[in-house]
Amino acid sequence: MKRVKIIFLIIIILITTLTFGCTRNESDGSGYLFNCSLLGNPQNLDPQMASDASSFTIIKNMYSGLLKLDGDGVLINDIAKSYDISSDGLKYTFELWDNYYWYSKDFEENEEIKVTAKDFVFAFQRIFNPEMHSPHNKDFICLKNATSIIDGDMSYTSIGVTAVSDFRLVIELDHPNANFLTLLTTPPAIPCNEKFFNSTRGRYGLDKDSVISNGSFYLTEWFYDQYGSENILIMRRNSFNSEVDKVYPAVLKFSIDKDYDSQLKSFNDDKSDYLLTEIYPDKFDEKDYVIKEYESSTLGITFNLDDEVYSNENIRKAFALSINREDLQSNLKRNDISVASAIVPPSTTLLNKSYRELVAEEYLNEYNENKALKFLEDGMEELEINSLDTVKILISENMINSDYMHFFTQRWQQLFGVYIGFETVPQKEYEKKLRDGEYQIAISEITGSYNSVFSVLSNFSSENNTFGYSSAETDILLSLAEKTSSLSECVDIFRDIEKQINSDSFFIPIFYKKKYLIYRKTNADIEYNPFSDHIDFQKAKYFDD
Repeated sequence: MKRVKIIFLIIIILITTLTFGCTRNESDGSGYLFNCSLLGNPQNLDPQMASDASSFTIIKNMYSGLLKLDGDGVLINDIAKSYDISSDGLKYTFELWDNYYWYSKDFEENEEIKVTAKDFVFAFQRIFNPEMHSPHNKDFICLKNATSIIDGDMSYTSIGVTAVSDFRLVIELDHPNANFLTLLTTPPAIPCNEKFFNSTRGRYGLDKDSVISNGSFYLTEWFYDQYGSENILIMRRNSFNSEVDKVYPAVLKFSIDKDYDSQLKSFNDDKSDYLLTEIYPDKFDEKDYVIKEYESSTLGITFNLDDEVYSNENIRKAFALSINREDLQSNLKRNDISVASAIVPPSTTLLNKSYRELVAEEYLNEYNENKALKFLEDGMEELEINSLDTVKILISENMINSDYMHFFTQRWQQLFGVYIGFETVPQKEYEKKLRDGEYQIAISEITGSYNSVFSVLSNFSSENNTFGYSSAETDILLSLAEKTSSLSECVDIFRDIEKQINSDSFFIPIFYKKKYLIYRKTNADIEYNPFSDHIDFQKAKYFDD
C-alpha cells in the first residue's frame, strides 16, 4: 500500500511540474513552480494552535489575516480595508474587503464562500476556549474580558471581538496596547470558518483534507512518512484571492527534510530555490545570489541566581564590566555574528524603523576593568571567599561556535584568576539543565515570538522566563509598556527596561546572531520573517537568465 501511495505521489509531482513548470509569464516573473524546503514536518496547520516554524511557513502562505508585515517589517493592510482606533485606544473598528474567499481543493467548481467578520470572531473565541488549550491566549491578554475568561469567571464567547456586520469587525481591549496591531499579524489572529472547522470533527489542521485556505495558496498534497524520504507538500495558487492581491507563483512544492545538510544539498544541486542558514555564506558569490541578512536574536551570558557565588550582584557586575566589545569585534574572523551591547536585536522594528536606530546601544554597557576588579573584591568579601572556583559555561549545540567565546573568557581568566571552560550539550539537555538549575553560567539566546520589542523584552518578565530572573522594577516597566497606547511613548520605556536588566547584571549581551536567506538572482521578492521563521512566497518571482 505504501509503495502505491509513493508511486501515486510521484505521478502527481510529475503532472504538477509539467503543468506549471512552463506556464510562466516572463514579463512579470509570475507563473513559476517554486521548489521549497521545510525542516521537519509541519506539526499543525491550525493557526490558533501552531507553534513550529514549518507550520508557520505553510500557514502564512495559506491564510490571510486583518494585517500583515511587508518584507521591511512595515505594517500594511491585508483583509482589513481600513481601521479606526478610538481616542482612548480601547476600541478598534475594522472595515473588511468583501472579495476574499475561502477555498479548498474539494470545493465544487465556482463554489464561493466569502471571508466575513464572523470568521474572526470564531477564531478569537477558539483561542480562549479552554477545551482548545491554545498556547496563544496570553499573547492576547489585552482583549476585553480575556483575564476573566482565563481565570474561569466568564465564558470564552465573551471575548471582546464582535461582528457588527458581515464586513465590519469591532475588537475591544481591557487596556490600551500600542503593540496590538502588530499582534494581529501573527498566526493566531487568522480567521477560522466555523462550518468547515466543525466538519473536520477534531482533525482541523492535521491533514490535507482538514484545511481550508483564505490566502495566497491552498493545499493539494501533504504526504509524510517519518521513515521514508519522499515526503512532500504541494500548494497551488488561490485564484480567487489572487484577483484581489496578485499571487505570483503558480505552485509551491515543498520537500520535507530531516536536517540542514539535506537542505543544503538540495540547494547546491539546484533542486531548491532558496536556502535558510545561520552559517556565513562566503561560498555563495553575490554576483549570482541574493543574500539577505537578519539579526533577530541576541546571545548573552546568564547566571544561575540560585548559585551562591553568582547570585551575588557584585560578582555579576565584575563580569559585565570586563568585556571589551571593541576588542572583541576586531577579533571576529567571520561575519555570522556581530558584537552586541544591548538586548533587543537590530532586526526588531518599531515605528517602521530598526529599534536600534531609535535607541542607541553603545551607552547601555560600560567597559571598565578597574571597576570590575573593585566589584569582584567587594563580592568576594561579601561571600567570604578568596577566589572563584573553576566554572564551565553551559552552551547548546549549534547555538554559537565556542571559539568566539574565548576572546572574552580568556580575559576573564587573566583578570579574575578563574579557569573557565565550556559544556556543550544537545538542545534538549541544555533546556533540562536550565530548568533544573544544573549550571552556574550559561549562554542564552533571546528573541521575540514575533517582530516586536515588547515580545523580546517580555522574556525577562518574572512569569515568562525559564532562567530564574525576577525584578519588580522590570515587571512594572513591562506592564507600563503593555498598557501604553502610543508606540512613540514606548521607546523611552523600552530603553528603561534594557537599562534596568543591564543594571541587574543578569543578562550580559555579547553577540547578535545572524540568519541568512539565499536565493539565485533568477528569483526575486522571496520574503522571510526571522522571528516566526516563515517564508512568504506571495510576491516571489522567477526570471530567465
